[in-house]
Amino acid sequence: MPIAPHTLRLAQRLALIALALVLLYGAIAWFALPAAVRWAVDGPVSRELGRTVSVQSVRVNPYTLHAELEGLRVAGAPGEASPLLEISKTAVNASWTSVFHLAPVVDALRIEGLRANLVRTGPQRFNFSDIVDRILAKPPSPKPTLFAIYNIEVLDGAIRLDDQVRKAVEQVSALELGVPFVSNFPADREVQVQPRLAAKVNGHALELQGRTLPFEESLDSVLDFKLTDFDLPHLLSFSPIELNFTVPSGKLDADLSLTFRRGVPARGDKPAKPERLILAGKTAVRDFSLRAPAGASTAPLVGFQRLAITIEELGLLIHRARVAEVKLEGPAIEVLRSAQGVNWVNFLKAPLKPGAESAKRDTRPPEWDWQVARIAVEGGRLHFVDETVGRFERTLTDMSVQL
Repeated sequence: MPIAPHTLRLAQRLALIALALVLLYGAIAWFALPAAVRWAVDGPVSRELGRTVSVQSVRVNPYTLHAELEGLRVAGAPGEASPLLEISKTAVNASWTSVFHLAPVVDALRIEGLRANLVRTGPQRFNFSDIVDRILAKPPSPKPTLFAIYNIEVLDGAIRLDDQVRKAVEQVSALELGVPFVSNFPADREVQVQPRLAAKVNGHALELQGRTLPFEESLDSVLDFKLTDFDLPHLLSFSPIELNFTVPSGKLDADLSLTFRRGVPARGDKPAKPERLILAGKTAVRDFSLRAPAGASTAPLVGFQRLAITIEELGLLIHRARVAEVKLEGPAIEVLRSAQGVNWVNFLKAPLKPGAESAKRDTRPPEWDWQVARIAVEGGRLHFVDETVGRFERTLTDMSVQL
């Protein structure tokens, strides 16, 4: 049956209109999108960070949603000649599915030539602490921001830390990082990057290479890592938020695996499975002690010989925890009631220093689904002192609990 001439002409006109719209979109977006990125970097981003942020060049393909930023630079703190952060090239492959999800979906993110110049100016204070304080002081969002970023790569990175407290300089060079995905909702995108961490730390090579389980439907990518005798006081001294307690001693041992489990779309009568980020394994803290508050009036609060935790599954994206065993050996707890109140109550009310109170914003942390199969406490000691009635003192020893 032949097509009527007027129908053919209408179809041709519609096709020409559609083509014109596509070309018009490309012509406008080709110039408008880079300008919009520059405006955002120079304006809102700089204001949010309280630092001058600049970019040398921006290229955007409006059809493929591929963007490249070259020469991204975040200025250092006032008085610093070196920038806080420089990135030679950032390549972003966004996905059109962002429109359907009403949330950013990125198929690939590649960062090349990252250079960070960090300065530790005091205990738990850095040359970027003002940025952390500014961000934490912002009012919370009523709903979590949804995002999905896949195939994250960092190449040729370097970090320099000038530790003015310890009078030492730490160098991380040849940094390479691979992260299959970071997502808080299922977006069903292809994963090509394997988990990997490689670097030279003060000249010493470090490399963690992940593996893929090809027989799993979700093609799990697993990264194994071990820690032995990791010094907790040294770690906490680098906290960007000022703590109102001190940890004089403590060693961390860990034998853990981090699994990136790709989402699986629904097939037949099988429901869809979202992306998962799962931590599992064993970890232990030894010879631990904690004192509070920080400063001249500090006093012992708690200590123990060993705390061992066997994790079956810690779902970091879905807030689900399955713990096989928690075993606490030799805990020593100090409870003091004085004119200033009960030491534990005071500690729980103010775990951060007054200058960091803004970091405790009025937000509720996400609720976790917890299950612990076994809890054991052995050789516990509780020392109680009440100074409000003269001095009443009692000590309980050899405390044990099995749950």
